[in-house]
Amino acid sequence: MAELRPTFHQQLEDVQRDLVRMAARVTESITRGTEALLLLDLGEAQALIDDDDEIDRVTLEIEERCFTLLARQQPMASDMRAVVTAIRLTSEIERSGDLMVNVAKATRRLYGSAVPPALHGLLQAMADESVRLFRLAMDAYADGDATVTADAGAGTTEPAATGTTTTDPAATGTAAGTGTATADSSGTAP
Repeated sequence: MAELRPTFHQQLEDVQRDLVRMAARVTESITRGTEALLLLDLGEAQALIDDDDEIDRVTLEIEERCFTLLARQQPMASDMRAVVTAIRLTSEIERSGDLMVNVAKATRRLYGSAVPPALHGLLQAMADESVRLFRLAMDAYADGDATVTADAGAGTTEPAATGTTTTDPAATGTAAGTGTATADSSGTAP
């Protein structure tokens, strides 16, 4: 059967492609920001801060294109879910970029002090895991495979500091499978 809405689907594919490209830039910023922090590289930290303006611009452009698709095409069912997913992912990816700007600003504040050697391995392991999960999530999005991301959240974690593996929600401070922080017995979040 011939494609009924070729323009809509092409525009949606363009949005998805640009979203994946934006995510690649943010993934790169995780690596760059971690290196800047560990090496206390002020030049790299400033470059990361400056590059965030482009991520912000692309975010607004993608969101605007999504809202235009919603208004003009009035998608239904899976097409509507695809547009809404793109809108939600865009803001989450942009927020990840903003968090790396916070890391770059922390690098400036820490300049002149040494990052404790004990933290180097832990910070690098956290960055590596963030990059791995970010790439896994974006590959799943690009491939339209929701089972990959569901499986990634159910895996074990191995904290670099202790070398132990845990899947116990109480040990990680998160509600099982949700990634949401849980309150301890005193009623405060960890």
